Amino acid sequence: MGASDYLPNIEISYNSGFDTTPGVTEYRFGDGYSQAVANGINNMPEDISVSYINRSVPEMELLIAFFRQMGGANYFMFRPPPYKYGDGSLKPYRKFKCTKWSKTPGSGVTWNISATFVEVFNI
Repeated sequence: MGASDYLPNIEISYNSGFDTTPGVTEYRFGDGYSQAVANGINNMPEDISVSYINRSVPEMELLIAFFRQMGGANYFMFRPPPYKYGDGSLKPYRKFKCTKWSKTPGSGVTWNISATFVEVFNI
């Protein structure tokens, strides 16, 4: 893994959202009984809707080029906010794929970038 496999160090906006949908298989039986089982040991990937608001043209181009380089199939290392634990120590980087992104004109000569990061657990 090289330095290019880390998300560019451009601060995300605070209106980003975090979603978790546990992977569960539920078995239903004829008498109304059901049983749920977690899908593996990493069954709670996090989806993050990331926003970069009013970014310069070079920042926008860097982010879009990075997302294109990853191509939606390759993962990158990202440390989601909040970046630190309560004791001040940094949280670890985690693996994500960018599965969707868009850009729209911002105010003046800036751009707004929205992206969806999906956590992956592959080696």
